[in-house]
Amino acid sequence: MSFADFLTKFFELFAGRGCRGGDYPGYLNRPNDHPGGDEASIVDTAIVGPLLGILGFEPAERTYNQQRQNGRPDFAPADSLYGTCFVVEDKSTSLLLSFNLADPDSHLSQLIGYMRSTNVRLGWLTNGKQFTLWKFDKKNEPAKIVDIDLPTAIIEWRRNDPHTLPASLEKSLRDVFDLCRKESFTDPQ
Repeated sequence: MSFADFLTKFFELFAGRGCRGGDYPGYLNRPNDHPGGDEASIVDTAIVGPLLGILGFEPAERTYNQQRQNGRPDFAPADSLYGTCFVVEDKSTSLLLSFNLADPDSHLSQLIGYMRSTNVRLGWLTNGKQFTLWKFDKKNEPAKIVDIDLPTAIIEWRRNDPHTLPASLEKSLRDVFDLCRKESFTDPQ
């Protein structure tokens, strides 16, 4: 798959009617219709699972909510030879993501715990509105390498025909494509 194909499929996720009968921006704009119970039904099922599919992970490879040593990440996409490629922690669209590592209960602390216990260097943290990609390297300090405001990204994509994106947004999506495709883990390069 080319990066252009990835972009088209990525934004198609948000245009379909898979979000309680409407497209994703319409779902997010419903007043008080999603007060907190949409982590599994929307973020997991309508966004993250399909996005993992676009990145090359078959349904059986998208290990979902499986107990690990340090809890249960929402997804732990894996390859039969490589093992777990990265972990994903999802939150409801009604929650703001918390990134305070000094707080052991922050969402980022939870993600980092999963990354450590699975011995992976990459992790996603998303609430369906904000999508972040974290890299955990030798310094034992996570680095946020992608931070996408999804509603704004959708607006930018739809703004022009042919589709163009601001350079920073295109770079962020390129990083997701380059770092998180199944091929990135299984290609001996």
